[in-house]
Amino acid sequence: MILRTRQITFNGIPSNLIYFDDISDSRQLQHAKLKDEMQRLYSANFSHEMRTPLSTIINYTDLMVQRIKSGSVFGPGADLIIDDLKIVKFSSMLMLKQVNDILDTEQIAQGTFIAKPEKTTARSIINEVVQALTLKATSLKIRLS
Repeated sequence: MILRTRQITFNGIPSNLIYFDDISDSRQLQHAKLKDEMQRLYSANFSHEMRTPLSTIINYTDLMVQRIKSGSVFGPGADLIIDDLKIVKFSSMLMLKQVNDILDTEQIAQGTFIAKPEKTTARSIINEVVQALTLKATSLKIRLS
């Protein structure tokens, strides 16, 4: 049995019909298993292909900040460049978290997800929200104060 949905119109009102379908027919069952396996492989490949460049961006950003702070690169205005690099790193970290969330969702669907509690503080959560809003405001040329 598989749960299916179909959009229908009932008494002129658009609705969703939810029903069970018997897929005991071996061809349908084989197709459903193949589809699940392809989705699992796609998710695993997607997360790997996204994580690798994001990790490179994050690490390279850290390296550039270190070089600027040491004075070996740039001169006046270096602080502005460091601020820009912090935005690049924050955006990359946010995207990496989203990629990890996609992978976690796939593991939940497969029943292999293991929750790992993380310690945090209200201050760190608020700082993350402020950074995200500041990034968005900057991109829209809005000044926050």
